[in-house]
This record gives sequence, structure tokens and C-alpha cells, in this order.
Amino acid sequence: MREVQSLGAKRGVLKARAMPPKAVVVHTTGWGPNRRHLENPKKYATPLDAAIHVYTRVMEESAHIVIDQEGNAVRTNPDSLCAWHVGSKNHRLYNTKSWTYLRHRPKFLWWSRRWSWGSPRDLVEGWVWNNKSPNSNTIGIEVIPSLEGPRKPWSAKCLAKLEEILKQYDLPVLTHSDVDPISRSKNGVEWDVNPVHRKQLEEITARLRGGMGK
Repeated sequence: MREVQSLGAKRGVLKARAMPPKAVVVHTTGWGPNRRHLENPKKYATPLDAAIHVYTRVMEESAHIVIDQEGNAVRTNPDSLCAWHVGSKNHRLYNTKSWTYLRHRPKFLWWSRRWSWGSPRDLVEGWVWNNKSPNSNTIGIEVIPSLEGPRKPWSAKCLAKLEEILKQYDLPVLTHSDVDPISRSKNGVEWDVNPVHRKQLEEITARLRGGMGK
């Protein structure tokens, strides 16, 4: 796998991991890399080139690995670093009292239907939000969406590479929306990843570990 150094790593702002990761969090990059590629294909020959430019030169936030629809994967951070791929500002709202109220709001009903118990703090036996930061306890993987549209299914090549990587980690798999639904829900629907990609991801995790979060 090709390796590059993220901007966060270059600047030395990413902490060393204190303990082994407990889960993998899958994200979508959103349309940004595709937009950069389409608007300036001479500068960014592929959406992956655009994503790498952003993660190494523009923003300190990044995951550990980014995958494109051609099945190419690039490592942007070593697993030994706590990459900034999930925000931590909502951790207080996931305590039992606050989330018991919030989970019944229309915006988060999708989460309550998927996880019929507890709060995001309880995922993976409470390890994901341990020390108030999912970044300390998880590996992040970003998937660049199809050029046909951000909600189109991920390609077979992309899914094969994703499954290969998840198999190597052999950890419970979650999405950004699972871990931080307050920041990743809109109009009662999860969007990072969206339901189309969730279904594809569930098929992979069913084969590898018997389901999401296991």
C-alpha cells in the first residue's frame, strides 16, 4: 500500500496511540475529492490525488487509510498515531441522561432502531469513547464516493479492497454516524455513511465477523 504523511503528522499534532485500537470506523470523504478532480483534472488526475492533496497539504484531519472506487488504497497515517477522523466535542451528550432524551428525537430515530440499547458510549463494550475520544481507540478508513454520484453504490473493486483491509484488522466495524450520530445525522437519516453504503458494509461485516459492531 502506498504511504504518504498527513498534514497532522507533519505538524506533530497527532498523539501516539496508548493502547491497541478497538474498532474500525468507516467514513465517506464526501464529494470534495471528486469536485476537485472534475474542476481541475490537470492538477488532480484522479479523485484519490485530490484527496491526498487535501490530507497532506490542506487539513490536519484525516483517517489512516483512504480508498477510491478503483480499489486503490493509500495510507495517510500509521496505526500508531491517533488520526483525527472523529470529533470528540459531543462526548458529554452521550452520557446516559442526555442520550436517553436525545435518542427519541426524530433526527436520531435511525440510530435507536439500529442500536436498541445504550448510547454511542456503549459501542464495543464502551471502548470507542474511552477517554472521551474515539480517535484514541479506533482506526479510520475514508472511502471516496463514485463519480456517478455520492449516493451511488460503491464499486466492486472498492468493496473488495475495503473487505481485504477490514479482514486484516479483524476488529469490530462501525460508521462515523454510529459513533457520533449528533454530527452525522440529517432529517432522521445517517449520512456518514448513507444507508446505501451501510447495506454494502453490512454484507462485508456479515462475512467477516457476523455483523456490524461485532
